[in-house]
Amino acid sequence: MAKSNDLRIAVAFASTGGISLLEQGLQDYINRKDSYIEFVLGIDSYVTDSKALQDLYQLSKAKPNVKLYCYRSSNSESNSEGIYHPKLYIANQSSIVTTIIGSSNLTEGGLKSNVELNVLIESKSDSGIASAIYALYYRMKFSNRCFEPDDEFLQLYDKIHSAKKDQEKILRGEHFKKLSLKIAEKISSMPPLSPTSKDLFGWQRLVLEKLPHGEFKTSDLYKFEEEFRRHYPRNRNIKPKIRQVLQQLRDLGLIKHLEKKTWIREETEEDKH
Repeated sequence: MAKSNDLRIAVAFASTGGISLLEQGLQDYINRKDSYIEFVLGIDSYVTDSKALQDLYQLSKAKPNVKLYCYRSSNSESNSEGIYHPKLYIANQSSIVTTIIGSSNLTEGGLKSNVELNVLIESKSDSGIASAIYALYYRMKFSNRCFEPDDEFLQLYDKIHSAKKDQEKILRGEHFKKLSLKIAEKISSMPPLSPTSKDLFGWQRLVLEKLPHGEFKTSDLYKFEEEFRRHYPRNRNIKPKIRQVLQQLRDLGLIKHLEKKTWIREETEEDKH
């Protein structure tokens, strides 16, 4: 944290104990003028501490360089489609991107007392590895299951989190069911996150900057092949990479696939201004 100016944390669960372990470093970090941090925290099965969400939410309201987002898997209470379960920490140090991927949640157990296994990856910020890592992160952040919480949501979450702790043996009780329906309705009403060019990194930003407004062909990007190669000299498959990135931009809602090898760039609020 001390060496970075941009931090992204995407974890399944967070607790007040885990956040307290980072408290001093976090305070020092966010008080720097050049710093930015955002959290994408899971709320599946209501395991993440209500107080941890509230603390980070209040911090995000007080500090413009702190952002909090929540991720809820579809039918997360039944877990029929699996749950949100990543543990990803990304620290951008201008020329170096340091990434930790493994089993450690943002909890006291995950950061201190459990037996955990993580891999630390250091890569140049202009490398294909760093670009791929950020692409994975944005794939989660800009999915239709991620949203920015508000006061009403946090109040509902606090109630259902407390109800789960108090009624562990009767989770299917009427009170819990009503709360589950309320929070599901609230989440469905939350607007999805919309990426801008500032949110993108590496390959995604590079390709987006070359896209014409309106309709275009995949082959229109091939004329920038040599320029892309100068950015990523180790990549020997520039054209396949272009096609892959176009699919990523489609998944982020920035372009739309019309027909074979034909796309259209969607107009965003950023473009209007």
